[in-house]
Amino acid sequence: MSAEKERTSRAMGLCRNLVTAFAHSWSRKKKLHEEQEALNLPTHSLILDCPTRWGSKQKMIERVLEQAHAIKRALDDGKHQHLNLTWQDIAVLESINAALKPVAEFTEILSNEKIVTASSVKPVLRLLTCDLLDPSPENSELTKNLNTKMIAILEDKYKDLEGQKMLAKAATLDPRYRNNFEEEDVTEELIEEIMHEDQPENTQTEESLNAGEGTSAAPAAKKMNLAQLLGKRKAKATILPKRARAGEELTRYLQEETIDLLGGATMRPDILSWLRLQKNICAFARQARLLNAYLALLETL
Repeated sequence: MSAEKERTSRAMGLCRNLVTAFAHSWSRKKKLHEEQEALNLPTHSLILDCPTRWGSKQKMIERVLEQAHAIKRALDDGKHQHLNLTWQDIAVLESINAALKPVAEFTEILSNEKIVTASSVKPVLRLLTCDLLDPSPENSELTKNLNTKMIAILEDKYKDLEGQKMLAKAATLDPRYRNNFEEEDVTEELIEEIMHEDQPENTQTEESLNAGEGTSAAPAAKKMNLAQLLGKRKAKATILPKRARAGEELTRYLQEETIDLLGGATMRPDILSWLRLQKNICAFARQARLLNAYLALLETL
């Protein structure tokens, strides 16, 4: 492990030295541009990583690998050959890039300030730990070790049971993932929350009615006709217990089709646009309000 750390530290140090060397010299920048055009490479500038910018390390490595041939020719003047990467350094950088790129892409998406992300953390974690970061035979030994370490870090970060439940509830309520993250204990808690979703409004109504009873006289009783009496009797007979209604409502919601993320008539720019659709809010009003509360939470990888 110490040998791998030494190799990665050396390769990262060389990357930074390369980028800095071109950033501080106008003539080297010009030479690099000429070599890029001669080799038909994209005329991209090199990127320097920054500790406060997520994913900048992976972007720096990816850009250096993209421009490796142009960099080598631009520095092939006898004075700066010590800055050139060896084939061993390039192999190490390729392994690091292969490990970091999947995580960097999802981190950039989940750190977006214009979309809600709380309900997407659990699906992304499952995809990363069970698929994208799962060691495969074509990966180098260094990439496999880095993937294993990242999986351990992610699992440790989200090992808190309460945090896991919160993320599972958000994913269960999200119409994009509701059929894939249904867990018994989470479903039971959601039923309880749905039951209490209307309580403040009901309590306020009862209090206002009670207050009104003390200040005004009761209205005169009206005679009811036969249809009203029979309708009242039927309504009483069909009322389900509050918990059963909440459970039935949640079951119907979870049995709905998921939103198509790849296109089609149900595609929307984000989940908030879906929530604003009146027909969906009317059909599952309490789930929509509950989901809105969970989507207000800020989460990232």
